[in-house]
Amino acid sequence: MSNYEDRRADRVERLGNRAAKLARGSDRAYSEAEAAIRGIPPGQPILVGHHSERRHRNAIDRHDRKMRKAIELDDAAKRAAALAESSLRRSAIDSDDPDAAEKIRAKIAAVESGRASMKALNAVWRACGRPSPDDIAGWGRVADHIASESPGGPAGIDIERVRLEMLVRCKYGQGHQPFESYAIAIVGAEARRLKRRLVGVGALPREGRDPASETKYGRVVVEHDPDAGRVLVRTPKKNADATELMRRHGFNWSRARGCWSRKLTANAIAVCEHTIGPGLERIYGE
Repeated sequence: MSNYEDRRADRVERLGNRAAKLARGSDRAYSEAEAAIRGIPPGQPILVGHHSERRHRNAIDRHDRKMRKAIELDDAAKRAAALAESSLRRSAIDSDDPDAAEKIRAKIAAVESGRASMKALNAVWRACGRPSPDDIAGWGRVADHIASESPGGPAGIDIERVRLEMLVRCKYGQGHQPFESYAIAIVGAEARRLKRRLVGVGALPREGRDPASETKYGRVVVEHDPDAGRVLVRTPKKNADATELMRRHGFNWSRARGCWSRKLTANAIAVCEHTIGPGLERIYGE
């Protein structure tokens, strides 16, 4: 397993452990809230002036504090569990993934194949007389024509689903063809976006390809750490102007590393080179 995959697995494990810890804390706070009023009969009013008044009020206050804490911890546990689940199922391609270029190429191929299939189905639909969505026989001819040339349809397109979607669009005056021109254009734009991103990830340091680099801007040091997938900016001391600059460009303070940190991407590298480095050099001086 690569360092990148290790980091992903560590994140899922860390979030899962955090969710479990918060859930235990919520259960404990709930138990303490219940214990605070256990000796008070349900519906018992506060006996003003009685020797039990102070104890009764303190018990209610403690119950309220613990119950609020239990709810807050439970909400935090649910958020951590949701993050762990989304991290586990996440299919987005990270720029610091050593296999990012290969994954993006595969995604480009799939997108372009899907676009070609959409255009092919439109062409077959026109060749078969442009049947309306409720013309079952006409769409049967479309399916037969496609089956004779490409079993399963163009790139596995579900023709019946396309017909039903066109039927819905027709009710709103939008069902001019199986795949509208705007839908095909959107897929084409996605392919172009992925190709631009492929150029971007090619500029990134990669595990086993480029060593971590270090650039100095006066007393400020900018490091690229491919193994951790982070850009690290080390400054000599806290400064309000520096903090505003770093936060504006997506950097967060890492207590574990004792410096500013951001995910290693082509954009982060460019921002450090053209904005962060020179800006911090002016703030901190030579």
